[in-house]
Amino acid sequence: GCTDPDALNYDEYATTDDGTCIYTITQDLYLDGVILNNVSLYHDPIESDIEDIFSDVNIVLATNDEGDYYIPGNNVNTIGDWELGKGYQVLVGGFEDVEVSIEGYPIDASQNPIELQPFLLNNVAYLLDEPSSVETVFDGLPVIFVSDDSGHYYIPGNNVNTIDSSGGMKPGKGYQVLISGTESVDLVYGEPDDSGLGRSVAIVGASDHYDITRTGVSHPIVIDEITGSVSEGDELVAYADGIAVGVAPVNMNGTSLVVAWKSLYEYGIESDGYYDGDEIELRLYSQELGRELMVTANFNAENYGDVPVTIGNIHVLDDYVTPVEFGLNQNYPNPFNPSTTIDISVALEGHILLNVYDVNGRLVSTLADGVYDAG
Repeated sequence: GCTDPDALNYDEYATTDDGTCIYTITQDLYLDGVILNNVSLYHDPIESDIEDIFSDVNIVLATNDEGDYYIPGNNVNTIGDWELGKGYQVLVGGFEDVEVSIEGYPIDASQNPIELQPFLLNNVAYLLDEPSSVETVFDGLPVIFVSDDSGHYYIPGNNVNTIDSSGGMKPGKGYQVLISGTESVDLVYGEPDDSGLGRSVAIVGASDHYDITRTGVSHPIVIDEITGSVSEGDELVAYADGIAVGVAPVNMNGTSLVVAWKSLYEYGIESDGYYDGDEIELRLYSQELGRELMVTANFNAENYGDVPVTIGNIHVLDDYVTPVEFGLNQNYPNPFNPSTTIDISVALEGHILLNVYDVNGRLVSTLADGVYDAG
């Protein structure tokens, strides 16, 4: 039996150690101070109450996929005990990265199936203590997509797998999973399989031309075909309400994936990012021209939040997004009743005065008198 008094299964009557001793495991969770972290445990915590787990950490909130919350600042705790197999989204206060060490009992991942429910964005734990291929883990399951809080995605129907190219599924990470069909299925982890995993450390949304705010909550835009004025090295940029919310290099030889980051407005934080219902706008940054070009898109949805995955094709126009000269365009419609639209092009930020006069030269109305951004 086990002759080590420090082991969980110490046998005081054993005379020979047979190598069966079981010990507690300490797992470190790393929480980014500026995003909504998605984390999980691969052991069964000794102190399972979420208040005990985060007792020494400034937590704004923690939540799971069932709508339960732990909000210590408001004395809210509908989560209670940390549930084995679940991923948890955690927002820390103070904008500083923190590390939490959690002691727990070892588990057999193969004996702990995780139920994936239909019509739900399941937030599941990664129950292995070594990285593994997401393609192997979900082999044979009706997966629409799997994602993490870093903007990596596995979308098998569109041959997208940036999870494995960035190192695979990893201990400590939680993963959001959407399945097809109307029946629940079980996710059962086998042995870790790290064959074919990439080691890319590139940050999703990193760019020399754009400062993208990563929030931990994202939306995938899958582009199957790109035509028009596009070249290797150009970047696709996702916009929402005039703000760049995602950027990715163009893939000239296959599918391009642009990850758009969502604002954390639902959690009371007015961060940059798209809001559900915002119109999806794409532009292309041309490395050769050093400017943005207009893009027309044929997508399965027009707005963020309409569908789980935006899919389609785009065409890049040979037109600048920002005008290169000032211009006053013909009003439309003309003639009109009761209203008409007048477009002006502003090449540089500056003061714009736009007056309307009648045929006798008398001022009818001042439509614009102020500082306008370029556009």
